[in-house]
Amino acid sequence: LADGLDQLNGQVPALVDGVGQLDAGGTELSDGLNQLDAQVPALVSGVGQLDDGAQQLQAGLLQLQGSLNGSPTYADGVAQLVDGAKQVEDGLKQLKAQLAGPPSLQQGVDALLAGANQVSAGLNDLEAGLDARFGPGLQKLADDLEAADTGAPPEGLADTLLLVIDQTKDGEFAAPGHNSPPDCQAGFFTMETTVHTTVRDNINQAATGANALNDGYIAPFDPANPANSGIRATIKAISDGVDSTDPANPGLVAGLTQLQSRVPQLVGGVDQLLAGATLLREGLEQFQSSTAAVPGGVDQLVAGANQLADGLSQLSGQTGPLASGVDQLADGGNQLAAGLDEL
Repeated sequence: LADGLDQLNGQVPALVDGVGQLDAGGTELSDGLNQLDAQVPALVSGVGQLDDGAQQLQAGLLQLQGSLNGSPTYADGVAQLVDGAKQVEDGLKQLKAQLAGPPSLQQGVDALLAGANQVSAGLNDLEAGLDARFGPGLQKLADDLEAADTGAPPEGLADTLLLVIDQTKDGEFAAPGHNSPPDCQAGFFTMETTVHTTVRDNINQAATGANALNDGYIAPFDPANPANSGIRATIKAISDGVDSTDPANPGLVAGLTQLQSRVPQLVGGVDQLLAGATLLREGLEQFQSSTAAVPGGVDQLVAGANQLADGLSQLSGQTGPLASGVDQLADGGNQLAAGLDEL
């Protein structure tokens, strides 16, 4: 007995050390379970968010699957794109052919510019002729008719005729042995009356018409009402419209000259457009060749999303019992630690 007690007494320090280690381990276990218990709500929330995301992914893929298999299908839409690209390419080819002619756009613009230069030269010659001959001649005609209408003899035609008639009536121009003055007076009475009633009116009308014609020729140009503009000013306006070199308002010749310089750029731009349209059509055709695999791939995505959603739903269903079990473990760990402390 004494030997047994001595042996037992020798083991007491080791027992005390073991109990101390057990107590320390129980405390660590309790702390770890408490930390796990604190993390469980976040785990439960994260699983719930994953489940919601999986449901949204599933719904989105189902919509995509429905659109691919709908009417028109995805392949139909791509085919329409390819057809549209081909039509654009064909249209640009036709435009390029029309620009190349014959006759080409360049040749047409060159011909227009040559014609415009001829019109310009003709208008300039016309203006020179009007200023040198027609205008002064018309002005002189108006002046002469005005003098014939209102001037005194010998310019005034009517008064000159009346003077001659009056002198003839008095016998100043009668040859010897011929009409006596009384006979001349009777013979020229009708002529005198005609001059007063007809000739003077006709001369007045001619003078009025000449003045009106001259006024219509020299009247200024009226852009608001071209019908009231003078002939000379209208021709000048037409000539300016052909020859103007004002950058803000270029004339026909200047505009055609600018167009002539830009035709090569236009042709080059069409060539670039055609090259781009060809690349677009080829790219769409390559893309079209790969569209057959798209619906099958989307079907696989939908199947995978369904499995993911089901698995997350099951996991989400297990998070409640997991949280409860962790709570119980934490409570048990705390009790164990308290008991070890007492021991």
